[in-house]
Amino acid sequence: MTEQQKSPAYPHHIAGGPSREELFDALRLQHKHGDVSFTLAYESLQIKVRASIRGIRSEDGSGDSWLLCLYNPHGLLGLTHLEAYYNTARRKGWMGPPRSNSG
Repeated sequence: MTEQQKSPAYPHHIAGGPSREELFDALRLQHKHGDVSFTLAYESLQIKVRASIRGIRSEDGSGDSWLLCLYNPHGLLGLTHLEAYYNTARRKGWMGPPRSNSG
């Protein structure tokens, strides 16, 4: 497990979400409201969160692991700006508040 795959202190666990192609299409079409949905899991509860992709970085060069900058205009998780680690092969990861850019 790489350092980025370790979830932050207060993560929202992603239990499902878009394919790699859907992620990149959402980034490319963000001016046309190209949002994607993520399913977040909390014990026996699952909720869907729609977010715009504002940035994508390769996490480990595998082509399946991504670091995402997200924008959620409704602030469903209490924040409008979020970051995520997401694996498109497993459709799992975490989502949380942006960490400091000082590292």
